Amino acid sequence: MRKLKIQVVYFLIVSLCSFSVISKENEQILTLVTVENLAFTPQLYQKVSLAYEEVGYVLELIEMPSKRAFIEAKNNKLIDGDLVRIEGAESIHIDYIRIPVPMYYARIKAYISEPNFTVTDWDSLSNYSLVTVRGILATNKPLEKRNLAFKAVSSPQQALNMVKRKRLNVAILVVNTIENSINIEKITHDFPYSVEIDKKAFFHFIHKRHKAIVPELTKAFEEVFSDVNSDI
Repeated sequence: MRKLKIQVVYFLIVSLCSFSVISKENEQILTLVTVENLAFTPQLYQKVSLAYEEVGYVLELIEMPSKRAFIEAKNNKLIDGDLVRIEGAESIHIDYIRIPVPMYYARIKAYISEPNFTVTDWDSLSNYSLVTVRGILATNKPLEKRNLAFKAVSSPQQALNMVKRKRLNVAILVVNTIENSINIEKITHDFPYSVEIDKKAFFHFIHKRHKAIVPELTKAFEEVFSDVNSDI
């Protein structure tokens, strides 16, 4: 009898392990890439995960520097989507489809520490030395479009440090990549003459090999991001 019980327990353990393996093999997992160290990533990833769950997929996320994220999305066949990019990124993400539902609207700000600088919009930046984060289309593209020279650095904090040390005049950054409830007071103190110069909508991009799920995924995004509006 004892031997029989041991055999039954062993059978149950083996069965459960086998079921676990089968479940993992049948699980449809997609891999997304995104820019590292962005304050809003956890919240967006949670919402995007919910949307994909609606169409039967589980997500995994890889974070890396912005420019490298573009390269990996382009060349790495294991990447299925880009978590969030500015509208117009499809000109670079030629193998990707933009899900036409705004995920959030980002404010673009010129961070200034000197009182005698007059900045009101993109064009007014032409008189100053500029710095921004490498590979961030929301800031890089408008500057390039106007033929404005700028230094590209690896992180928003690097950009602010260069302005604070007076190595450059103005840092052009996406507000959500640097400001949060912890540091807002210090940033306001260090850069009291900062001004918002633009606002951009950001979207999710999925590789064309998954185009069959785009209509259903779009509906899921409309539901998950129904609370998003441009009045920020």
